[in-house]
Amino acid sequence: DRNLLFAELRVQGAPASEAVRRLTQPAALVRLPHGAGFVLLDDLNWELADAQPKKQEFLATLLRSLGVSLAPSLCAHTLEAEDMDVVSGSLVYKTETGVVLASSGSVAGSFTLPEGGPCLVKLAAWGTPVAGVYPLAEIAVDGAPVGRLTAGAETPGSYALKAVIGAGAHTLSVSFVNDAYAPPEDRNLFVDKVVVSLRE
Repeated sequence: DRNLLFAELRVQGAPASEAVRRLTQPAALVRLPHGAGFVLLDDLNWELADAQPKKQEFLATLLRSLGVSLAPSLCAHTLEAEDMDVVSGSLVYKTETGVVLASSGSVAGSFTLPEGGPCLVKLAAWGTPVAGVYPLAEIAVDGAPVGRLTAGAETPGSYALKAVIGAGAHTLSVSFVNDAYAPPEDRNLFVDKVVVSLRE
C-alpha cells in the first residue's frame, strides 16, 4: 500500500509560468513539477457530488487533459430539485437535498440549450408504493408532456427518457400523477434532481 504522508506543503512562485499545468478550468486541479515528478494539487472533494455539482465537468476536463477520448456531449444541465419552484400540490415541500411530493403536485425549473436536438432526460428519484405500484412522474417541457417515468424503488435511482428539445430557454416540470393512500401504505415521490443532456 503506497501512501504519501506530509505535515506541510509550501508552494512558491514557479520560475516559469508554463511549468504549472492547470488540469481544469477553473484551476481546481493543478499539476506542479517537482524533481523528476510532479505534485497534484486537488481542491475537489470527489465524494461530495451534491455539494460540488461541477464535479463531473471537472472530471471530464481532467480525463481529456490526460488524453482520454470521451463520447461527445454538447451540454448537460442539472436541475437540483431543491432549487426548483413548487408549482402545485398541497403536500409538496423542499428539503436540503431535494423535494418531497406527498400529494399530487409538480415542481419546475429552467434551463437553456444552445442548440436543439435529441436529448436524454434523467430523473434521480425514489418512492414508496401502494399495493406494489410505485410513483409515476410526468416530465413536461414548456408545458408539453414528453414522457412518464416510474420511480420504481424505495432507494435512490436514475430513470431516463428521450425527447427532442429545441434551442433556447425552456421550463421543465416534474409532476407526481398517481398519488394514493391506503393505510398503512402511502405512495410518495422523492426527487433529487433532473439532468438534461443534449447529444450528437
